[in-house]
Amino acid sequence: MAKRMVVGVDSDASDLRQIAAQLEDQMYEMIISESAGDTLSLIEKINPALIIVSIDLADMSYIEFCRQARAITTFPFLLLVNHIDVNVVFDALRIYADDFITKPLDAAELAVRVKYVLSRVPTWTQGHQQRIHVDDYLQIDFRHHTIYAGGTSHKLTPTQAHLLRLLIDNAGRVVENERLIAYVWPSQHVNTETLRVHIFRLRQKIEKDAKNPKYIRTQRHSGYIFDLWVQH
Repeated sequence: MAKRMVVGVDSDASDLRQIAAQLEDQMYEMIISESAGDTLSLIEKINPALIIVSIDLADMSYIEFCRQARAITTFPFLLLVNHIDVNVVFDALRIYADDFITKPLDAAELAVRVKYVLSRVPTWTQGHQQRIHVDDYLQIDFRHHTIYAGGTSHKLTPTQAHLLRLLIDNAGRVVENERLIAYVWPSQHVNTETLRVHIFRLRQKIEKDAKNPKYIRTQRHSGYIFDLWVQH
């Protein structure tokens, strides 16, 4: 069985280096970096299964790192913190991170957290698949920005493709408004009303009835969820 790639970035990566060998014994291959900028360049090339990111980065804030990383791909984040700062952890989990772990690192606990986070990623998103057969009604071809809904093809705009990519990669889980905005419009000031309009236009191409959506459901005052179990 091929090892799954995990990338760790911390301004002081000594803790990560100490537990890397133990993680690799559990079918993970780990790449460690002390530079956020270098890590951003790296993940564009290797598309890891997960990234462990410290709140203590030397060359940019962890929020900025996560924002830029989300514009590249949608792998899950595990946040590395020195202590449990409720505000930091809450903000990170609300917008970017999927889970967190505190220093000093324990290899066994980290392995459990990594396994848990990856277990929540739908099988079809592992490897960032370009063609996805959701069900007999809906198929998606990300490579050609095309969806097939009820036998009819529709072209996706780049914005629609990015929105759908993030929702699909987190299928069954709520994706918060802030996270969608940061992923699709990383360097623009976009509000939730603009997001709502783009979601509605995407629904018009996917849903049988855009005003009564089954695939892309709204979580009131929170975000959106892509439903895996649509009953036709």
